[in-house]
Amino acid sequence: MTFRRTPSGLSNFYLFVDAEAVVFLEGGDQSFNRNEVENGLYSDKAQDIHYWRLMFDLYLPGRKFQFRSVGSKETVRSIAIDVSEGKISNVIVAMDRDFDDFLGSMISGNNIIYTYGYSWENDCCNEFSVTKAVISLSGLCPSKEDEILSIVSKLFHDFRKKIKHAVKADALLTQHGHSFFDRDNYARYVQIDGGKPKICVDQIKESFDKCRENYERPIYRRRPLDTEPLRDCYGHLLFYFTYRVVDYLIKSVLKMPRIPKDYVGSYIAEKNVSLLCEGKLERLDDHYRLYFDRIVA
Repeated sequence: MTFRRTPSGLSNFYLFVDAEAVVFLEGGDQSFNRNEVENGLYSDKAQDIHYWRLMFDLYLPGRKFQFRSVGSKETVRSIAIDVSEGKISNVIVAMDRDFDDFLGSMISGNNIIYTYGYSWENDCCNEFSVTKAVISLSGLCPSKEDEILSIVSKLFHDFRKKIKHAVKADALLTQHGHSFFDRDNYARYVQIDGGKPKICVDQIKESFDKCRENYERPIYRRRPLDTEPLRDCYGHLLFYFTYRVVDYLIKSVLKMPRIPKDYVGSYIAEKNVSLLCEGKLERLDDHYRLYFDRIVA
């Protein structure tokens, strides 16, 4: 079915899918431009959809939404702008924050939701959700949880310590249209030592050296930069490290077969929601309650 290529055309989508509203997201294997989205193109298979469906079920239980991943942040932002200006109704936009807060480019209004961290991966990848995911994936007795948590916490503590200056540099450079991390090859910042994943300090140093060569100094802050390593780290890099933590525990510690990365992401997202339900992630819960309270569909 073809819809009119106007903002108001998006307002009619919910009528054809038996839902209260259509939720537009990033993610998926394809990126669609605004015209393609308005003509009904989208992906219904993406980890972003799994994450946001869990969150909508938690904060808006019993309600019915259709989730559409369109890949492009630019496309999602263009829809969000029209939602905030009242040009579109019956539509919700949920997207990664990225560094929009540090750039002063966040879009406010009803039916617009941002992640708390840089991405949904940042909201899920913590010691507690990872530990619970490992317990569930491996079938370990819950009595082993403290033992697994101790190992995971040490790995995450080391990650925070070694990545914090790079994260701040990444946020600063973003304000000037640059990037600290090699976003096309983020796996190079993680090395495996004796089976254990850790930040590759040499690669971090190399990126700092390249920044000094390529960008004139000093580089000033254009807005305040109150960064936290796990919250503001490039999301794909944090998730890759997290996957390697799970892989290390499953394969090296528990002597079990390797688990595909997508499965790990799904399990961590589900365990994170369980922690939210248990009231153990207060800052994250407060963040999302503010946004979901502004859903008017």
